[in-house]
Amino acid sequence: MKKFAVVALMLVVVAGGIYVASPWWGKGGSDASWERVLSFDVTRRKNEFKSDLGNHQMVIARYEDPVGWEVGVYAYPVTDDSDNLLAGDKNWRGAQPWQSFAMTRHRKLYPDTRVIEYGPSGQKLKIVLSDCRTEQDGEFSRFRQGRIEIFYCPPHRVAR
Repeated sequence: MKKFAVVALMLVVVAGGIYVASPWWGKGGSDASWERVLSFDVTRRKNEFKSDLGNHQMVIARYEDPVGWEVGVYAYPVTDDSDNLLAGDKNWRGAQPWQSFAMTRHRKLYPDTRVIEYGPSGQKLKIVLSDCRTEQDGEFSRFRQGRIEIFYCPPHRVAR
């Protein structure tokens, strides 16, 4: 019985080690599952960055002065009245996970890597804040450095 317990414990340790060492641990999916669709300097004050997702949808990152960036996925045709598909049917209040605002980063309301599942087919968008630093500036927090990278996982791929 003692030998069985030792073998069982060894299996648990080995299996746990493989799980923790796997490449998708803490990244929201294997890198092969994700396509980088946008990457930009967080301090850049361009109005917006866009990328076609190839499925009649577009991802748009818009700069919201002075707070930071808001990311949205929109179905074509994109108009001013288009709904952000990341919001889904939820009635959100306060800061949302697709808002990469300096204040949410400064206060650590969301992690630097956020995976948001949306749509009936389980599409996923991953927002990564890389090497970002914020600074309090009066009543606002402002980004002082870093990048925002946005990745897309089509529904036919498995992203953990």
